Amino acid sequence: MPRLRQAWKKRFPQIDGVRASDSDSDADIVYLDEQEQDELIAGLRAENDAANRRFQIAFETLAVVQMPMFLVHPALRSAGPLLISLALTVLGAAAYVMHAAGSARAPRPVATLNLVLGGLVVVLAYIRLRPFFGADYLWLSPLGSHVAVLLAREWMKEGDVASLESFRYKYKGA
Repeated sequence: MPRLRQAWKKRFPQIDGVRASDSDSDADIVYLDEQEQDELIAGLRAENDAANRRFQIAFETLAVVQMPMFLVHPALRSAGPLLISLALTVLGAAAYVMHAAGSARAPRPVATLNLVLGGLVVVLAYIRLRPFFGADYLWLSPLGSHVAVLLAREWMKEGDVASLESFRYKYKGA
């Protein structure tokens, strides 16, 4: 959101409670007609969508790349198939939740259930392997990945360009 807000405030310093400084004159302020406003918002929307897609790919990859670790690493394999299955489920669901962030589908129940499953993985791993040492801390990674995905989704929502539509003003061009 900061880059969208900066771009908007650069074009419209008098809107949103931000006043132009005394050294600025009205000649420095550029007023946009409706078409120019549409073009600016469309450009900001395209930038935001591209950035969101990069974040989606990065966080989906973060979740998926960890999956083989739970199948191959000997210290993790010794924890048993139930714990491994739960960890893989949490990582897969985290990737799904991030992938669904760009669509109209609302994966809120999946996200909540996955948070509970991630906590369950940590608790079961601690009960089975207590005290944690060495590679045992890797059992925290599915929950950590899911929390990172949830935070990234919230940050992506903050950059929503649709909120800029309320700043439009009527200014007819020539």
